[in-house]
Amino acid sequence: MCLRLPRNRHASRTSARRLHRLQDPGPEPHGGRRGEISLGNYGYNRQFFRYDTGEFGRGTRAYFDASRSYVRTWPNDQSGRSERTHADLRVLQDFGSGNSLRGTIS
Repeated sequence: MCLRLPRNRHASRTSARRLHRLQDPGPEPHGGRRGEISLGNYGYNRQFFRYDTGEFGRGTRAYFDASRSYVRTWPNDQSGRSERTHADLRVLQDFGSGNSLRGTIS
């Protein structure tokens, strides 16, 4: 996959949004949950959880996801650390004929 960076002063944020759109299919039509745990060198660990409501009402569906990651940036304990905790809530209302309304809280 190749992404072209736009030539403006917000190139990195714009590109990140484009990449997010490619990777996020939106709320699933059927409910469910999934999780993931990753471990690695330098104390790396990452936890991810996502819950999809499935369709409720007329064409409305949503998901909630949360993640946490941690890693030491260098091998010894005196080095820096990188931690991130993040959560998203997205609701999608499908009106049919290719029309929809989407809201996200991040």
